[in-house]
Amino acid sequence: MPFELAVKGYSSQGNEFSYFMLIASHFILNMTTKKEEFTVYPFIHNLSNNFTEAQLFREVKFPDVLPVEYLNEDSDFSMTAGEFVEIYLKQPSNTLIYYIDTWDCVITCFFIDTANNILQYIDVISRTLKEGGVWINFGINDFNSIGPLLYHYTELHSECSIELSWEELKQIIPKFGFDIKVSL
Repeated sequence: MPFELAVKGYSSQGNEFSYFMLIASHFILNMTTKKEEFTVYPFIHNLSNNFTEAQLFREVKFPDVLPVEYLNEDSDFSMTAGEFVEIYLKQPSNTLIYYIDTWDCVITCFFIDTANNILQYIDVISRTLKEGGVWINFGINDFNSIGPLLYHYTELHSECSIELSWEELKQIIPKFGFDIKVSL
């Protein structure tokens, strides 16, 4: 998503915690040399929910575009590696990067439930936005909520996990200065 925003001319910065996702995105963004250079068979080991055996052998080619053809030296596109709160709020004292009141817009996609403290995520998003900034969240499900609330820390008994329902979040999010508008 940050790549697509940069291609449209916006300044964008992605954030990722997963080392595996970082390796994959680095590879696609920096190491590919042509469109549809590689082929994978992502369904080969998935024996459930197939209408035909041929679906198991369906190939997917990537990348669908060659990133270097879309970004240039004027593109303002970057990635941060690390946990969201640590990167955008709890900066080490030796850094010159501060993200408070920095962004016109924060866009999240299937992200909110990755927090062990969802209130902290909402707080950090509100603090990083400039006055009048907008938070756009993708991930709405059938319940018109902010996305799947699968809370990644639910089963980790050694971790604190705040797991609020959408009904509860609808009451809390405006307390951080947001107006909730749902668009399907």
